[in-house]
Amino acid sequence: QTFGRELSNYYEACKNLCHVGTSWYVAWAADSFVNWCASSLPYCKDESERVETCRKALTVIQESRGAMEFCMNFPGNLRWSSHHLGVEAKMRLFVNPMDGNGVVILKKARNEMLKFYPPWDDFVKAMEKSIEVYSLPC
Repeated sequence: QTFGRELSNYYEACKNLCHVGTSWYVAWAADSFVNWCASSLPYCKDESERVETCRKALTVIQESRGAMEFCMNFPGNLRWSSHHLGVEAKMRLFVNPMDGNGVVILKKARNEMLKFYPPWDDFVKAMEKSIEVYSLPC
């Protein structure tokens, strides 16, 4: 938890000192914090802590979207298309399984992955399974 607070503080400092829309430092700090949030989910003590962790990560994703896209969204960057979009989609769908935007983001990540991986790749198939599950009517 201490490391997560330190990453959050570092992100806030970068956000206050740098241009939020184009700063590599903001993008890196946001990405580090979001990755920590995603990695820490299995260690949360209960559901409310997991939801709060996802909420914090989604807030940072939203605040830093401009810098993240400016610095990391370029052709061939699989980190952006698979990891960043995938993490955002998974967190959105964890907090709210009915979040249509989460499914749209997951589909976008899958489409980006299909530019580099064949449709039978395990990662692509797992994304398609997630899309199918979250697209089912209640």
